[in-house]
Amino acid sequence: MLYALFYLIASDPEPATNVKTVKSNSFFKDEPARTRYGYISGYTGDDEKGHFFVLAMTCGYSLMRTSPSFDRILLIPSEMEISPKRIKQFRRVWTHIIRRPYIRWPDGYIDTHAKDMYLWFKLNAFSVNGWEKLLWTGTDVVFRKDPSSIFDYPAPCSIIDHYVYGMSHLGPVTNGDFFLFRPSLRDFAGLKRLGLLWSRDPDYFGKKIQMKGASWTGPHDQGLITQYFDGNITTAPQWYQLEVPGNPRSMLGFNNTLSPDPRVISFHFPSLIKPWKKDIGNYSRAWSRIAHECFDYFNETIDLIGIGFPPPTDVHPNLKMLLEYPTHAEPATGISNDDGIDPKLLFPQTLFKRRQRLRIILFIVFVNLLLYSIISKSCFPQTEYNVLE
Repeated sequence: MLYALFYLIASDPEPATNVKTVKSNSFFKDEPARTRYGYISGYTGDDEKGHFFVLAMTCGYSLMRTSPSFDRILLIPSEMEISPKRIKQFRRVWTHIIRRPYIRWPDGYIDTHAKDMYLWFKLNAFSVNGWEKLLWTGTDVVFRKDPSSIFDYPAPCSIIDHYVYGMSHLGPVTNGDFFLFRPSLRDFAGLKRLGLLWSRDPDYFGKKIQMKGASWTGPHDQGLITQYFDGNITTAPQWYQLEVPGNPRSMLGFNNTLSPDPRVISFHFPSLIKPWKKDIGNYSRAWSRIAHECFDYFNETIDLIGIGFPPPTDVHPNLKMLLEYPTHAEPATGISNDDGIDPKLLFPQTLFKRRQRLRIILFIVFVNLLLYSIISKSCFPQTEYNVLE
């Protein structure tokens, strides 16, 4: 009975389907929105040479130069130690630094692989309150033109994935590193609940869906978000972002650096073609030009070539930043995206800690009772009496 009581009290409850409503959302201490729409990205970790720091700075700088009047938000894990100097550097190109914890799934599961933690962290973008629409971009993206016309499209919205370049049973396979959405705690909660199916083994789950007859929708967050919105994702023109080196079936061509399409707004460097991993010619050098310009602009000394980045040689004009007259951003409207949901239920670190402490206390009580039972039997042996009839 004691064990049954221990299990009943200490076990995790089922994920909540009903959420508590509150009048206002004071849970987050985020910097307030200044503009109606904004850009958002994430800096989730780094290596010894600081490659991902350079990516985040270069991406933010390209947005600052091509679309300067819109808010630019950088999400950083609250568990990640980061020096004040680095925060100060980021603030030169990102208008907002927002901290969120790594994803804790509703059943208490914590990702054990760094790759999974970094990829799922992106879901926190849906919890960022105050902006009507946000464009998620990976930091491995540089913008050569103002992308703010994307805010005219209905959200959610994305562009076709240049690697897959095909259809799934839910529609065109889109690219999760260019994703327009409306922040919403309700969607954030829904994504976390649906993500319970993906979280234990994201790669296997995507393949398992295929084995059941469905088509590939993408790995990790990309497949999860597509499944969550059930394919109701607007597809924007593919020239909003070219995933280098491109696709021969695409109108933008494959490795077309001699006569690149002038409409291309941004270039995405995926995992195997990061600028320090693989030099693919003029695309890599176009990125390097912007990176060098970024650090020169702020009089920062950093040996980009010494840590593996390609030299900033001259490239075709259509691969360079085009600083046109930028779109003027509308001021923030004070919109609340909390949907009346209490965010304490969506970020339950305190609840998990309380539950853990309760388990420890109950375990100590259980062990003490067990020891007491053993000691009492050994120190005070029961005497058998013969009852005479």
